[in-house]
Amino acid sequence: IGNVHYLESIQTITTRAPYSTAEMKGAATRPTGGVLGGVVFHHPAHPDHLYGPKEESELDFYPAWPLVRGLGKYDKDKRRDEMECSRKEIVAHSTLSPGVLLLNCQHRVTYGYTILDCCESPRSVFRVLATRFPDGEMPEFIVYDNSCHPSVYCMSREPALFSGTSFLIYRLHSANHKSCSRTLYLKEYDADPDMKSINSQSCEQTNARLRHINHVLPFLKLHRFKKTLALFLSENQ
Repeated sequence: IGNVHYLESIQTITTRAPYSTAEMKGAATRPTGGVLGGVVFHHPAHPDHLYGPKEESELDFYPAWPLVRGLGKYDKDKRRDEMECSRKEIVAHSTLSPGVLLLNCQHRVTYGYTILDCCESPRSVFRVLATRFPDGEMPEFIVYDNSCHPSVYCMSREPALFSGTSFLIYRLHSANHKSCSRTLYLKEYDADPDMKSINSQSCEQTNARLRHINHVLPFLKLHRFKKTLALFLSENQ
C-alpha cells in the first residue's frame, strides 16, 4: 500500500507541476532544480518570480554580502506572531533612528550593519538573512538576544532556506526568557567544547565600543554616518 500511495503521489505531482520523473541524460538536459524522492524538480527551490525586485537600501551596509533575492510576499505576514515570552523594551525617539543592527562573528568581526528606520523586530533580522544568503549557505548558528521570535518568524516564512540553521539565545539573556524551549539556550550546549567556546557577547562588546562615538553619529548626514561607522568598526575589532 505504501508503494502504491508513493507512486500515485508522484503521478499527481507530475500532472500538476513542472516536474519530471524521467532520468537525466547528459548535462544539456539537466534541469536547474534538484532531485527529491525520485522526482526531478525543473525549477529551483526559490524561483525569482516569487520574490520582489532586488532593491538595495541606503540604510544597509554589507560590502561582502550582495543581494541575491528580493523579499517575498508571505501569507503569514497577514497575521501577527503571538508568543508568550519576554518582549524587548521598545524605546523610540521622535527624530532619531532607533539604532543600528550589527551582524558580527564570534571573533567580533563586523560583517555589516543596518540603520534601523523603525524599532528592532524579527523582520529586521529576517530581511537581511533572507535576501543576502543563497540557498544552502545560511549560517549554521545565529546567536541573538531574542532568538525565540526570529526563529518562529523565519521558519514560518522560509522553512527550506532556514532548515539547517539553529537560532540560539545569548547566555547573558537566557534569564529574561520564561517560556522558551531549552533547545534555544546556548548555555544548554556548554558540554560541547566547541559550543562553549562561542563568544555570544561579541555584538554586545561591539555595541559598548560604539558609545565612544554615539554623541557624534546622530549629527551626521547619512553618507557620512555610514562611512564613519564603517571606519570605526573596522578599526575596533
